[in-house]
Amino acid sequence: MKNIVLFICLSCYMTNAQVNLAFSVGANYSNFSCILFGKDYYNYYQPYNKFILLPNTGVEISYSKNYWRLKSGIFLSYRGFIDTYDIIYPSNTLYYELPVEFSYSYFKNKLESGVALIFHKRGYAGDHYYHERNKPYGVGIRLTSIFHVTKRIGIKPSYTFGNVDKYLLNTYRNFLHHVFALNVVYDFYRFGKKKK
Repeated sequence: MKNIVLFICLSCYMTNAQVNLAFSVGANYSNFSCILFGKDYYNYYQPYNKFILLPNTGVEISYSKNYWRLKSGIFLSYRGFIDTYDIIYPSNTLYYELPVEFSYSYFKNKLESGVALIFHKRGYAGDHYYHERNKPYGVGIRLTSIFHVTKRIGIKPSYTFGNVDKYLLNTYRNFLHHVFALNVVYDFYRFGKKKK
């Protein structure tokens, strides 16, 4: 009985809201910072940590109420840098991301700005991770905007500071991530109250 009452209450509440499912695909322009390895290590290796272009993709679910949005989803995101041993070679690493984003829509729903916590897990630890502490889980913070080109298509630039938890706790021997991204977002399914 409690489940039925909860379902009815939720259904009534949802009539004044909208839920969207969207597909997102884009490019990351990213590198790693090794400042948490110590100043000497940083001064030696950071010149080799260059920004490179890598892909990201995922599925997003958003809950809209008036001008506010709550978003989450599952994303695959490559973050990368250029490392050096005897030679310089490009390297990248896959991360699984679970964002929790709050955003606000304005200019008649044409523009959104938001902030998100990104819970991520490193998907693969290559040779370039042999000198990092084995801490594959982390939290990042992301600043986002989205420009709605049409009612279903948006352009979403963002910046992510990855492993911010390790930075705040000063967890030695872990990489920090700087990720600038540009995505195309397509709402492929929606239910509830329509956007104005």
